[in-house]
Amino acid sequence: MEIAGLHSPRELITLVDSLPVAAIVALDPVVSAAYLNIAMQRLLGVPSTKRVLNYSTAPYRVESDGRRLLKGETPLARACAGEVVAGEAFEFVCQDGRTLELLGFAQPILDERSRIAGAVATFVDVTAVRRAQRQSASRLAFLASLGARLAESLSVEAIFLELERALIPSFTPALSMRLVDEDGHVVDTRRTRALRERAAKAVRSTTPPAWGLGLSGNGEGVDRVHARAVVDLALRVGELLLSTGASASDVVATVLRLTSAYDLQAVHVDITFTSVAVSWHGGGGTDPLTVLRTVKVRSADFTRLENIQRLVREVVDGGLPVRQARERLDAVASAPHPYRRWVVTLSLALLGAAVAALIGGSLPVMALSAATTALVDRVQRRLAHLGLPALFSQAVGAGIPTLVAVLLVEILLTAFFVFVILGVTTAHAPTGFAPLAIGLTLTLIHLISIPIDNTSVNPARSLGVAFFNGNGAPAQVWAFIVAPIVGAVIAGWTFEAITGIDRSNLDVGGAVNPGEVMTEPTPATEVETPAVAEAERG
Repeated sequence: MEIAGLHSPRELITLVDSLPVAAIVALDPVVSAAYLNIAMQRLLGVPSTKRVLNYSTAPYRVESDGRRLLKGETPLARACAGEVVAGEAFEFVCQDGRTLELLGFAQPILDERSRIAGAVATFVDVTAVRRAQRQSASRLAFLASLGARLAESLSVEAIFLELERALIPSFTPALSMRLVDEDGHVVDTRRTRALRERAAKAVRSTTPPAWGLGLSGNGEGVDRVHARAVVDLALRVGELLLSTGASASDVVATVLRLTSAYDLQAVHVDITFTSVAVSWHGGGGTDPLTVLRTVKVRSADFTRLENIQRLVREVVDGGLPVRQARERLDAVASAPHPYRRWVVTLSLALLGAAVAALIGGSLPVMALSAATTALVDRVQRRLAHLGLPALFSQAVGAGIPTLVAVLLVEILLTAFFVFVILGVTTAHAPTGFAPLAIGLTLTLIHLISIPIDNTSVNPARSLGVAFFNGNGAPAQVWAFIVAPIVGAVIAGWTFEAITGIDRSNLDVGGAVNPGEVMTEPTPATEVETPAVAEAERG
């Protein structure tokens, strides 16, 4: 290292003293004397009167991996020999017994002739960092070995024994008693057994689990006639709950509450999408009583659902007899709806119109939304009576608004397209602009309807590709035939009423009338008049 204006180690002393990092300067190439700056003096605890010293009388020693370094192995000596030391670990053992772990960096000092005149070494204290790393590694190794030993233990006593072997040796001096022998085994004395028993009692649970595992309870002593009546009642309650819109978890919880109110404990409830099964285990080697019912219709009936829940609460709270509860349940099941069906459909239609108004729909959009909602309700009602599962009924219900949107878009856009074609091909339209107007109109129609139904407005376009698609297109092509035809008919009927132009007598078949064929004009023949003849004779 060569610093401008400095040609000897002694000239570095003032500069090194101002550095906040610990440093040592070799004052000659043989390291007969070394200078400690203020930071290094404070780090090693060296008195300020001994800041210049030699290696043999230094109040500290330098080690590496537990071995004391010779004078020629120190960072300063290696730097004076021309070697550069970068980031090597050294241990400095001080007179007060402290051992510091330092990272050393050393470089030679060159004079004006580029000869080694000394060396300078700087050190960074990493004692706390290295100690924390060793403690962390030791803890991880201890936890890993302890976890491996505990994983092999199958009982509480074996686990506590492993914990004692791992932890008690560190507490032995504080307890003033021998807890482990020389081989690391726990000493089995009366006092150690008492400690283990107290520890086990402190951590071992004495209360049963909050819920029963498996089929709890014993069915012995319960009359099977009574059990059969209760199981039949619970099964009918579960069937009605599932068919009126309750979730499977609510049905299971309600059935178990009902059977528990009639002292039937060993009851198992199984729910599928279309069935309810209730099984009671009587115990004593007898066969279980298992009954299953199929749910044929599932529809939302919240009035009936609330009446069933009210009946179950009365049974649980007041101990309603089984026969009376069965009669009440039959009354709930056979009770008429509080409103006529058309009232429910009308309410749903008004709800659909209100949703359309909420998102900014106009009056026609509100009317269309109300009509579509009513249609969905009636179709789903009919499908439920036919026994179609709710999953497929919901799929059909979701397809109805989509179909309505497709038909409406195709009808309106086709009517608009035909209306433009009729308008630009009349005698009142500018000659030569019809193709441009028709093409731009068709472009606009595509931009509007491609995101909705990929655009047809022409049955020929749909038929041309439908039967080459294997994703159900042939089953959908009817909509793209019917809707454009309806739209074209609407445009034909309304064109004259809107524009006042009658195109009913216009021949659009392409036939040519012979009387209207233009021929070459014949030359005019001269007609001889009496005046002309008399002039010629004269």
